[in-house]
Amino acid sequence: MAKHVARHHSCPPPATSTIKDVQMCSRSHSDPLLPGSHGQGFNVPQGNPCCWAPSRKFGRFFPTRCWSQTRVWKIIFLVLCLTFVFVYLSFTWLKACDTDPFTEPCPEGWSYFMKTCHYFNKSELSWNTSQDHCGSHNASLAVFPSEKELDYLFTICKNDCWIDLRKKAGTYQWTNGTPYHNLFEILNNEECVYIKDHKVLSTPDCLLPRAFICTMGRKSSGTII
Repeated sequence: MAKHVARHHSCPPPATSTIKDVQMCSRSHSDPLLPGSHGQGFNVPQGNPCCWAPSRKFGRFFPTRCWSQTRVWKIIFLVLCLTFVFVYLSFTWLKACDTDPFTEPCPEGWSYFMKTCHYFNKSELSWNTSQDHCGSHNASLAVFPSEKELDYLFTICKNDCWIDLRKKAGTYQWTNGTPYHNLFEILNNEECVYIKDHKVLSTPDCLLPRAFICTMGRKSSGTII
């Protein structure tokens, strides 16, 4: 039986290697492994080190990851740049959040419900004075276009509170001129409307001092909507 002799080419030191030496060394990478071989390596002259390791699965030498010093520094530089960009963007975003006066949908002290800001004022004033006070905050006396919003007004009104409805020319209207469509029954059928004990009531005495609730749209980009 003929004895099989595996080919093996050793790689010369980097200082004496030539392109021809490298090519010769490269040809040996796919040769069968010698018995007991643990690995092989070679250096490209004046270049980056290239490593080849034996694969016991395929019985051949295969390239492995050999990172050059230059490549490592490039990766480190890239990581540092990405880290700097991330930190800068995070700082900018946090600063914007801290300085944006409209981060919250409502002014301080107001509550937010159903895209509307509400404020309960316990000061007891007449209907007209209450409306003027709300107007000074770019708001109006409380408006409730739905049952849910009226229920919410009941929860924040600590006693009887003026709301926005008032009778004009024999019909109830909101102060913006929109007619009231009898969404809820208004007891007593008088001029100025208020809420108390989960009821919507009215009185002919609009000068009577009461607490009141102001409402306005949420803030958006410096405006009230």
